[in-house]
Amino acid sequence: MQHPSGFYFDIQIESYEGFLAYNDLLHFEMIETAGLELPTVEILFTTSDSKVKDMIKEANIFRIIMGQDKSNYDIFQVQILERDVKVLQIGSYSCYIKGFIGDKRFLMDKIQMSISSNPIEGMIEVCNTF
Repeated sequence: MQHPSGFYFDIQIESYEGFLAYNDLLHFEMIETAGLELPTVEILFTTSDSKVKDMIKEANIFRIIMGQDKSNYDIFQVQILERDVKVLQIGSYSCYIKGFIGDKRFLMDKIQMSISSNPIEGMIEVCNTF
C-alpha cells in the first residue's frame, strides 16, 4: 500500500500480499526497548478477503514491508504471539496480530567494551562507536 505521502507499507502472509488497502490499516505499533528484548509489533486491519483471515495462524510466516517507496524498503519477519479475527459483517473481518520481530538486525551481533576508569567516559566511548 502506497501512502499518499509516498511512504510504502504492506503486510505479507506466507507468499500472499497486496491485499491491504490504504483505509484498511487501523493501527500499527512497533515497540523497541533497550537490552536483549526483541521489538514487538501490534497491527490491526480490516479485510474483505476471507483467504487472509484463514491464513492468520501462528505457524504461518508473517512479514511487514515498509520503506520510502516500492523500491526502497525493509522486510521484517514477525513471529505471531497473539491473533484475533472477528467478523464485522458478512464478508468483512477485523484482524489483530501481536508478535515479535525475530530478526538478527535487532540482536546484539558485537560486544563493545571500554577500559575507561570513569563509567560516564566509558559509556560515551561505547556509544560513539554506533
